Amino acid sequence: HAVVGIGRALGKKVVAEGVETEGQMRFLAATGVHLLQGYLFGRPMAPEAIAERLAGELEALRQAAG
Repeated sequence: HAVVGIGRALGKKVVAEGVETEGQMRFLAATGVHLLQGYLFGRPMAPEAIAERLAGELEALRQAAG
């Protein structure tokens, strides 16, 4: 709570790394953390796999836009 409070008092975005469980995510969101990252959201990937995933997401956005 203290670290998040300091970051927010300074007007900074607070990022929590290493989020692995739903419980951690709920706790951190409730304390005011702005951004979360960790295994809960995605495992480490090879550069080629990242490029492929981003290309797929971009294509899905294009299709959704019509």
